Amino acid sequence: AVPPGGAWTAEQRARALEIAGSVFDDYESRGLTGRPLLWRLRRDLLRAQLERFLDDDASHRTVLGARPKHAEWSFGLPGSAVGPVRIERPDGSELLLAGRVDRVDVIDDRRVLVFDYKTSRPDTYDGLDRADPVLGGRVLQLGVYAEAAVQHLGATEAEAWYWMLGDERGSPLKGYPWTDDRRRRFVEVVDAIAAGIAAGAFPAEPGAPASFFGT
Repeated sequence: AVPPGGAWTAEQRARALEIAGSVFDDYESRGLTGRPLLWRLRRDLLRAQLERFLDDDASHRTVLGARPKHAEWSFGLPGSAVGPVRIERPDGSELLLAGRVDRVDVIDDRRVLVFDYKTSRPDTYDGLDRADPVLGGRVLQLGVYAEAAVQHLGATEAEAWYWMLGDERGSPLKGYPWTDDRRRRFVEVVDAIAAGIAAGAFPAEPGAPASFFGT
């Protein structure tokens, strides 16, 4: 394991690329990689993204003094060491939420950071830290994970972040510290969704116009 503030060694970086290469070879041998030229370009891009991730990871641990503690940490699922996240609704009932967190880092015994790796477009999550932390109910994952850190890992300070693996523009992190205001908004929206489901209300949401599909 790499300590807080420690860069990945040349041997560790080589090993990471070796593991990636074995996965690439496996997919290629099974005929899952498409046209040879396009696959070569894509393979080089994936290797470059992996090397950038190692750089970003070292920077993250150096700046915050964080160290990874859990990978694929689950709660409320079969085989999980801990139960579900419990969200109390205004009417006194509870919602039980389960999930699996890609990565959990700790800075000290009470400050916990949760991460979900994403390969989608980074602008999908623009505004999370400045306006509505759940983007109108479309982005609830960070709130669930932050609550899991508070309820099951003893965090008094939690932060929740999307780690954009394919983003090459500045910081790859999109998210926020988990504050009382953000938690209130999260509970408000989750309660509204649960109430709508209980009432049998499933309004259509057509999404943004897409000229490519003519919709």
